[in-house]
Amino acid sequence: MVIKVLVFKRRNSSSHEVIKRAAARLGLSRHNLLRYLPESSGFVDVGFNRIEPGAKTLLLLHGTFSSTAGTFGDLYEKADFLSSLMAAGHFEQILALDHDTIFVSPEENVSRFDEILCDQQLQKPVRAIGFSRGALVLKQMTMSSHTVNIEHGVTVAGANHVGYFSALRGLKWLLTAMRHLSPPGPTRTFLSTLAQHSDKALDRLEGLRAMDGGSEINQRILQYEDPNSSTTLIPITGAFHPELVTPGWRRITRRSLNAAICVLLATRQHDWVVAVQEQGRAEPLRPMRPPDGLDQPIRGLHTRMVGDQLDNAYLKKALLSEPCSCG
Repeated sequence: MVIKVLVFKRRNSSSHEVIKRAAARLGLSRHNLLRYLPESSGFVDVGFNRIEPGAKTLLLLHGTFSSTAGTFGDLYEKADFLSSLMAAGHFEQILALDHDTIFVSPEENVSRFDEILCDQQLQKPVRAIGFSRGALVLKQMTMSSHTVNIEHGVTVAGANHVGYFSALRGLKWLLTAMRHLSPPGPTRTFLSTLAQHSDKALDRLEGLRAMDGGSEINQRILQYEDPNSSTTLIPITGAFHPELVTPGWRRITRRSLNAAICVLLATRQHDWVVAVQEQGRAEPLRPMRPPDGLDQPIRGLHTRMVGDQLDNAYLKKALLSEPCSCG
């Protein structure tokens, strides 16, 4: 009996290549401009020729490992928040940018946004909501966009500095927290993939490094100085509270995780991802006094803030506030 053994050489994929393939399958590396259609209560993918450059515009910028639907879905799927803003005449169009939060920096996100708009400027000042890492994209947009002039922004749980990076120079604890906050599905699967390669891949993932307060990407945004900037910002912060968790083993598990996160972030006030004092940072924009009811952290877990634990009336009040600089 003769046995033949065939050996094939295979080039092993790097951690970065594995993560990129997983992100591509889940559509996490895209840059798409979306427009809200009140009649269908949803967003559609559009290009520059399907928006109104002269309309009063609201822009939505989602968070890490997410999308417009993932971050802001409750505002139009479970409530009529967006349609009511348009019906009342506050905005004539609502746009959103589905963008890569992992591989490219906020500066590149803004550059891709300008490309989609063919470098044609929107004619009226824009208001914007940035959630988590979207806060950094919003701030970068005020600095470098050729197409939009943001007059006023609201950030919700802004990821101005995620302390996990400083504590461990890695992602595993951050991913543990995010997995507990994400429902079963593609996002949780991707987080597991990223966790397996996090230590080797962090330095090459510019989208995540933007949230590291010690990185040059983060420093370029938060230490940017522009004496001519007139953009104002209201930061809305959120903090974890045990009452948010249903009694039972889940509450015990989350209390334990919360204790560990308190040590890693060196603060008791956080929403499992970002410390409250970091969420509240406004630089390089001009801070505004929060309206009544927004001066204290809202009880909320990071990914469930918008449309769930954050009262829509508060969000509307912050979004429509007229500029009044803190002095």
